[in-house]
Amino acid sequence: MRKLWIVALFFTSFSIQSQSLQDVIYKKDGSILRGTLTEQDFANGRYKIQLQGGSLFSVNKDDIDKITKEAPIASQGSNSNNIHDDDGPSETVQSMITEPATPLNTTSTPLINPQQRNNTFLIGRVAKTIDNDEEYGFLYRGINIAYQYQFNKNISLYADHNRATLTGVLIEGMLYEIQYINTDKYKHQSTQVLIMASTNNHQGWQFHTGLGVFTESTDLPNTSLSTSGVAFALGMGYSWERVQLQLRIIGQSSDDYEVLGDDVSGSTTNLQLGFNF
Repeated sequence: MRKLWIVALFFTSFSIQSQSLQDVIYKKDGSILRGTLTEQDFANGRYKIQLQGGSLFSVNKDDIDKITKEAPIASQGSNSNNIHDDDGPSETVQSMITEPATPLNTTSTPLINPQQRNNTFLIGRVAKTIDNDEEYGFLYRGINIAYQYQFNKNISLYADHNRATLTGVLIEGMLYEIQYINTDKYKHQSTQVLIMASTNNHQGWQFHTGLGVFTESTDLPNTSLSTSGVAFALGMGYSWERVQLQLRIIGQSSDDYEVLGDDVSGSTTNLQLGFNF
């Protein structure tokens, strides 16, 4: 019986201690708000807290340094502060304002705000096509390396370099593999730089388009061609925290292609594996 009383006393004291903890929001401006969190809207990044006096207001996550649970401390005086509620006009509330301090014996609940990684290195396969409107042309295959810098969620700078060899010819849209000549001596190299606009440069699905410039050199069966001009891109992919997978189609337009005939253009198709850092 004595042991049962001890166990009951332990759980009672633990319950009382847990109930006595209060939610504390440490704001980046140095103020500390103590009360009870009534709503945590993770999707919109808003937190509503009810102060001991009954006042209720919301705080944007961008204004929060951290959120903790702490034992109540003795009041050091209260100040009247205008605190802005994101859902409505400002109201005057009574809140305890203290200097920032490291809480003692607290259980921290950090605000979830994962670090965005603005640099991506990509490597993959490239298929380079030079053809005309009648679908006669040449196909090169090889490797692609690229780098992308994300300025923000929607805009990025993309640059890549391609090295490939001749693998086939296109005749009326049909691909024929070359079997009787040494294709290794027919090389293709190109470099492209584009400004990309994307629905999302961070984690999740990404759909993007871009515009920029390119330069390339291509060995054809009867001639060599140096080309430069305008590049335009379409693509889609998916990004995790550290890794992403991308499919890009980049078209090239240049007056230099006219030596091969009318309506000749180029395009590269890249399948890439990216590493975010």
